[in-house]
Amino acid sequence: MSDAKTKRTLLALKWHEEYGHPVKGQLRKFWETGEPWKLEGRTFKARPPGWEENTYALRPVPPSWTALCESNLDDAVVGKRGEWKQAGTWLPLFQPGEEGAYIVAELAPPHAVGWFHEETHGMNKSGYRNGAYVLYDSLDAFLKSLEPAPAGRPDDDGDDDSAGGDDGDRDDAGAGDRDDGDDDDDGVGEHEGWLAFEDAEEGDDD
Repeated sequence: MSDAKTKRTLLALKWHEEYGHPVKGQLRKFWETGEPWKLEGRTFKARPPGWEENTYALRPVPPSWTALCESNLDDAVVGKRGEWKQAGTWLPLFQPGEEGAYIVAELAPPHAVGWFHEETHGMNKSGYRNGAYVLYDSLDAFLKSLEPAPAGRPDDDGDDDSAGGDDGDRDDAGAGDRDDGDDDDDGVGEHEGWLAFEDAEEGDDD
């Protein structure tokens, strides 16, 4: 993973930890090693409440509700002082191709993987835990369930940095501007389009 991706990932994780929940262990390593980008385009089958059973393709999103609030999520729901009081206990991982839906992982081991949608954050029906519908009991179980990307998807060529390519409009994945007040320390400053890695990596050797 390039320095640009690493910086943006660490910054997003720092923003998430401002919710009062540290990101550590397997889940932090998952991001620090760039694993989400290696999985872009991989698919899994699921039938979340309100949706028909379908095959969903993964696209990494910033591991930070703060970043996602600046695009298409409501700060009044997932913000630090939002209605969803357990937001900090779930970390965003992927967007599965359904508007408003996110694949999230529970911070507590073994990192259950769930389906979050803004409109169901207050749901307490069977299968929901702290605002997300649990799809898999652990991150490992989720990863084992993934199918290869269909032909033509980004990871077919094995390029870990393929997420920086142009696969459509990424503005819905946290590409707003935010001043984290610590520009000198993290080397990133405002997170202006932090998923637009093809721009951030101009001049990178990798």
